[in-house]
Amino acid sequence: MFRFKDWSILTKVLTVSIGGLVLLALVMTTMSILSIRNEAQASILSKSRAIVLNVEAVREKMQDYWTSGVFNAADIRTQAEAGQTNKVLSMVPVYNAYQSAMINAKEGGYEFRVPKHSPRNAKNQPDALESAALDQLEKGVIKEYSIIDPAKNVVRYFRPVVLTETCLLCHGDPATSVALWGNDKGLDPTGAKMENWKVGEVHGAFEVVSSLAETDAKVLNSALTTTGVTVGLVLLFVVAFVFAIRSITVPLQACAALARKVEQGVLTDSLTFDRRDEVGALANSLNAMRSSLKNRADFLDSISKGDLTVELGEVNEADEFGNSLARMQASLRTLLLQITEVVAKVTTGAGALNDAGRSLASGTVEQAASVQEINSSLGLIQAQSKENFTKASTGKELSQRALQRSRTGYAEMEQLRDSMEKIYESFRSIKAIVKTIDDIAFQTNVLSLNASIEAARAGSAGKGFSVVADEVRSLANRSGQSVVETTGMVDASFGAVQSGKKQAETTMALFQSILEDSEKLYQIVTETATSAQEQAMALSQVNAGLDQIDQVTQANAAGAEESSSSAEELANLAQHLGELVSNFRVERDA
Repeated sequence: MFRFKDWSILTKVLTVSIGGLVLLALVMTTMSILSIRNEAQASILSKSRAIVLNVEAVREKMQDYWTSGVFNAADIRTQAEAGQTNKVLSMVPVYNAYQSAMINAKEGGYEFRVPKHSPRNAKNQPDALESAALDQLEKGVIKEYSIIDPAKNVVRYFRPVVLTETCLLCHGDPATSVALWGNDKGLDPTGAKMENWKVGEVHGAFEVVSSLAETDAKVLNSALTTTGVTVGLVLLFVVAFVFAIRSITVPLQACAALARKVEQGVLTDSLTFDRRDEVGALANSLNAMRSSLKNRADFLDSISKGDLTVELGEVNEADEFGNSLARMQASLRTLLLQITEVVAKVTTGAGALNDAGRSLASGTVEQAASVQEINSSLGLIQAQSKENFTKASTGKELSQRALQRSRTGYAEMEQLRDSMEKIYESFRSIKAIVKTIDDIAFQTNVLSLNASIEAARAGSAGKGFSVVADEVRSLANRSGQSVVETTGMVDASFGAVQSGKKQAETTMALFQSILEDSEKLYQIVTETATSAQEQAMALSQVNAGLDQIDQVTQANAAGAEESSSSAEELANLAQHLGELVSNFRVERDA
């Protein structure tokens, strides 16, 4: 099987590097695309919300005119009887709000609609998505609704149209048409049938339709840019890595060849690299190793020929092999000297061996009694060892449960830290949204100022529009002040979130320390339990050994009888050993 660890260094590095770059590029491209698309969609929704809120502000202002008596049902009836339908519609709050949105719809790059179920105007007939949005808004649970229409590649934003008392003048109880509009057919001033709707009901919605074409273009441009950069980086890294790795792998192959020869016992070859980097240092080390092994091979060859006077040379404390050879040489010298002395003593001792055999028989009885006493004491020790093992096993289980609980606490702290991070990012997004609202308020103020100027130029004909512009500017100023207050609160909350985030990180570090201590405790208790178990096993083995000692003690008596006959044979062997030792050259100490 072709395994990764069997690949060459060049192949491994290239595979990991190129794979990592490609994976990083894919991740960055995906994140960039998602980020661009999400930011664009959020921006479109924010823009759509601002447009609809402005439309609702116009509608509310018109409603104030009705409340203050600037407009009334009698004026509408007079205009309707005179056939001035446009003037009638100009007094309707929803119609004025719709017209204000349509003024800049084309320039603003959006489409404004007012879909509703069973509309008077066929243009307001809802499609499938609009019908679903109206169903959600009519429940009265949500204040806004948005959806992406993949078929048209647009973002659709909705806010409900809630009926007011003014709306009921044309859409209320048909029975009021006699008193309000002078007809008994339940018709409003425009001639449409009054629907008997109620205040607070949702009938229709303000809708802003914004295209995603610009967002798609940004996503495509980002993907192409990232792909181009990735291809360039991959090519650059391939060339650089091939050059760098080959400058390493070729010398390493030569080093490996030398190491194989040394392994085979060939100590005549060497490396000739003129390098001062790590590879050169490795080559010098291998040459030094080969030279050292060659000297020590010659040293061992001399010893094998019986010459114990040969010098090994200087050996440092860290040289385990050299120190072992030196100790071996010294040990052999000492051993041979001692053997020479022992040979002489063995001859003398052989005579005493016979006497020792006789005393051994009498000592066997005493030894048997001592073995029985030791066996009894060992039984008590073995019982205590088993009890220690049981307690150690219980401690191991308790420490294991404590370790598991520490890990659970650490995992929960990780989740807390992640939650604080998400809150931190949410506050950053809120600050960006507040800034956008501030910009909108500023632009609205500028637009209202321009409107006032245009109204002043129009003279008396623009008087009513001037009033509207003043109100819009006032509304923009209040919005700006609210943004300043909101920014202060958001900054204060943002600081608190930052503090909470730091505290969560500190607590997590503490939990990590607890987890590490628990793991160490579990390891210590586990080792204690293992030691106790090994101790019990060792005692069992000792017990078995005592049984064998008892058997040996019985055999000692028979062995003592044989000692006398062996003593003579031992003397003959000692003489032969002395003859063999005389073949070695040994320096005696002065």
